Amino acid sequence: NDSVEAEQLAALRAVGHQALADCAREVAPLVRKLGPAFALPLIELALPAVKAAGADERNRLVSALSAAIHADRRVSLREFIVLTLVKARLEATGKAPPVKYRTLAAVGEDALHLLALLVHSGRKPGAGPERDAEVDRAFRAGTEVLSMANAPLPAKATLTLDGVAASLDKLRLLAPMPKGLLIKACFAVVTADGTIRLVEAELVRVIGAVLDCPL
Repeated sequence: NDSVEAEQLAALRAVGHQALADCAREVAPLVRKLGPAFALPLIELALPAVKAAGADERNRLVSALSAAIHADRRVSLREFIVLTLVKARLEATGKAPPVKYRTLAAVGEDALHLLALLVHSGRKPGAGPERDAEVDRAFRAGTEVLSMANAPLPAKATLTLDGVAASLDKLRLLAPMPKGLLIKACFAVVTADGTIRLVEAELVRVIGAVLDCPL
């Protein structure tokens, strides 16, 4: 979207990222040609060089990304995915975070919100009994892995990106074994209908990166 891109570049310049804005404008046409499926792989290829550039440059990149994302005064799910992935990769120290929660029961609500985000983001738009059954089936596939089969599905209206970010921060402090189970539950949700959509794959990738849990 040319008008949004112009807003984003202006936002970068407004917070002192003139050189980065110029570079972004130059490579944007090349990135557009790749298509959305290549966005996260491209980011993963670029991040090692960014990480090697030093703390100041890493912080500048995160600041610039945040400015660009908030330029149109809304944050899309894909923008949230990109920012969350970049921050997780750049903040990774190679050491496991301290364990605060030993069981999934201790963070059950946060785990369920994560599954609900996957359920709602991965379903085709529309309404009706057939879609409701599909949503319920996907959610139950995840909750059964977590031994929470009777848990109610959080309503889509209750899910916010800020809330999901807060849940991810808590789930980072989960013990390794329950983390693995949570990742398994996420896969159960996104594969319940036999198809993994792009946004589902990206979300699971980001969840794995934030939890420092190999997929």
